[in-house]
Amino acid sequence: MRKTLLPEGWVAPKGYSNGILTEGGKTIYIGGQIGWTKDQQFTSDDFVAQTAQALRNVFAVLQAADARP
Repeated sequence: MRKTLLPEGWVAPKGYSNGILTEGGKTIYIGGQIGWTKDQQFTSDDFVAQTAQALRNVFAVLQAADARP
């Protein structure tokens, strides 16, 4: 069994999953993380700001799986 990861309060993505927790809960696949917020809105057109947001998004997906970087 696998579990689709969606952090609390995030808008559900269309056509992809933010993350997947595999059977046994030992492997997490994270994808689709870009520099937008949980509401799928860009707050900056700056590369560094969007990169920082994408990394916060990765962290949020890990937290949804009770994991950490």
